[in-house]
Amino acid sequence: MSRLKPLTIIITIVIVSGWLFYSCVPFPEQEFESGRWRSGSKKVRGAMVRDIIGQKLLIGMSEKEVIELLGNPDHTFQPQNLFMYEMNNNHRCSFLWECHLLVYFDSETKKVDGVFKSD
Repeated sequence: MSRLKPLTIIITIVIVSGWLFYSCVPFPEQEFESGRWRSGSKKVRGAMVRDIIGQKLLIGMSEKEVIELLGNPDHTFQPQNLFMYEMNNNHRCSFLWECHLLVYFDSETKKVDGVFKSD
C-alpha cells in the first residue's frame, strides 16, 4: 500500500506537466485576411493575431478604420480607449481563460498606438 502512494504522485505530476506543456503550444499561424477574421471562429482569429501584431497593421488607424477591417469589437472599455477581440491562439485559451487581441487608441489622436495579445 505504501508503494502505491509515491507512484500515484509521480503519475499525477507527469500528467499535469504534460497537460501544461500541451496547453502552451500555439496553433499554426496564418496571414491576416479581413474577411476570414470577421467571419471566423476564435481559433481562426487566433491564427492571424501574430501577423496583425508583427506587420503593425492597425497602428495609426482610427476606430472606424479598425472596425472596417476587423468588425465590431467583442468588448470596449472607456476611458481606457481599448477594443478587445476574442481569439484563441493556443490550447490554454480553450480551457483556462479567455484570450484577446487588445487594440489601444491614443486618447488625444484617437489613433491606434498599441496592439497586444493577452494569452
